[in-house]
Amino acid sequence: MRAVAASFLAVSLVLGASGALGDEPSAADPSRPTHWYGYQTLATDGVALLLLLPALSSSAHDLQTASAVASLATYSLGAPIVHLTHGHVGKAVADLGIRAAMPFVVGLLGGLIGAAAYQPSTSCATAGACAERGNWFGPLMAFIEGGAIGGTVGIGGAVAIDAALLAYEPLGHHASDHPQPEPPMQWSAMRIEPTLGVVPERQGGARATFGMMGTF
Repeated sequence: MRAVAASFLAVSLVLGASGALGDEPSAADPSRPTHWYGYQTLATDGVALLLLLPALSSSAHDLQTASAVASLATYSLGAPIVHLTHGHVGKAVADLGIRAAMPFVVGLLGGLIGAAAYQPSTSCATAGACAERGNWFGPLMAFIEGGAIGGTVGIGGAVAIDAALLAYEPLGHHASDHPQPEPPMQWSAMRIEPTLGVVPERQGGARATFGMMGTF
């Protein structure tokens, strides 16, 4: 099963990269500097994993259902939305397809391999009971178990492909790559000046005055 899953992941890497990147620069092209934003897609996948925890640990049916639906929606749409915010519509569509196809295909392969490798157990109470259940129950459970393992491998592969190959863009493509210039320093219009004057007295003579004058 590991060999089949690894082979499928390798094929998906090639097809996903060629279909999604198109004429955009890849991480392996040294002549065109790129910016990696895969930490953003990985963050959405981390949120999806956290949302799944109540579905696995809680005994409340409503909470399990809501948690599973929220986790699936975040896994399916979170990273494609990240690509859309960076202006990559093609990558968003490709990522959505990879995230839907890989768990299904790898899960199906895992289920088929699990059912084919199934061997009847001898722990039944009677030989007749083993024969009755061994015709369908055992292979079915092996198919479900193999499918769950394969689906998990497919999800991990889709997340890895997204972050490792799709989450690149030309340097300067996104607005965050253009640092905004600092506004010029605004000098205050406030000004303080000393004043000195001489005021004549009615009785004769004069007196000196001193003060401060400010403008704002």
